[in-house]
Amino acid sequence: MATLDKAGAASDVDFRLVYQPIVHVDTGTVAGVEALCRFADGRAPEHWFKECERLGSAPALDLAIIERALADLSQLPTGYLSVNLSPSTLRDPRLTDLLLSPDVPADRIVVEVTEHARVADYLEAQRVLGALRKAGVRVAVDDAGAGYASLRHVVELRPDFIKIDRDLVHGLAEDHARRVAVSAFVLLSLDLNASVIAEGLERPADLAALYDLGVDAAQGYLLGRPSTRPTDLAAWLRRDGAAKAPTLGE
Repeated sequence: MATLDKAGAASDVDFRLVYQPIVHVDTGTVAGVEALCRFADGRAPEHWFKECERLGSAPALDLAIIERALADLSQLPTGYLSVNLSPSTLRDPRLTDLLLSPDVPADRIVVEVTEHARVADYLEAQRVLGALRKAGVRVAVDDAGAGYASLRHVVELRPDFIKIDRDLVHGLAEDHARRVAVSAFVLLSLDLNASVIAEGLERPADLAALYDLGVDAAQGYLLGRPSTRPTDLAAWLRRDGAAKAPTLGE
């Protein structure tokens, strides 16, 4: 079974990656895919990430996941590959060594900074993200609307993508307060020249509401479940620049 040692280093953490498409709301074409982690012991990814954060081994696990995702990049649909990292990983010099390697197509990489852990030093985070951006890597704030200092996280990091937490997306069509909250992120994105992505989309009615509010893209079971099956990847490739998503009155 995968474990963590007392020194806080990731040890024998057995995981696999699955990929989920991120789809343009207006056209249904694939913008990119997000790498998601699944652990062999069956426990939720949040369990492992919180435990690694507690032990100080989050950077080691994040970097192992990113390295594996980069190895899969050539087999994924065109567009960007989005990978998650904890704010603590921004302080690890191995991150820039990995992402700024000459073998990595930086313009196809998006790093998602999660909101479920606190950013200890925004100036240091901005410095590291600035170096990545200079090379072409783009930045997303994950789970916007949940976790630590949500609006400050967005304002300080000035992301290229704002990913709205699934709790704000589910039920959006019937809930005025959720629509107001999502609208606020859309307005903020216009000022920051960022794109807004809705997470956890499961219902056609919510997708129609996202379209009405001007949200750029979405991901969720309605548009594609996380997968590594060649048939799914091929379908996403066909959709990329072609077919429309199963939405908006269809």
